Amino acid sequence: MTIGEHTNIKASIIKDTIIGSFAELDEVVLHSSIIGSDAFVRGLSQSLNIGDNTEIDLG
Repeated sequence: MTIGEHTNIKASIIKDTIIGSFAELDEVVLHSSIIGSDAFVRGLSQSLNIGDNTEIDLG
């Protein structure tokens, strides 16, 4: 797993995932995923590949 600088992860389970800088993850379960820089993801449980500056709120 790789986590970029200034990334905020709350109440999450993450495995085999790359997360860019300044990303925010809240209440997610991710595996084999790529999360771009400055992305926001909340309330998700799956494998996910998203680009930079993306916001996903499934909560």
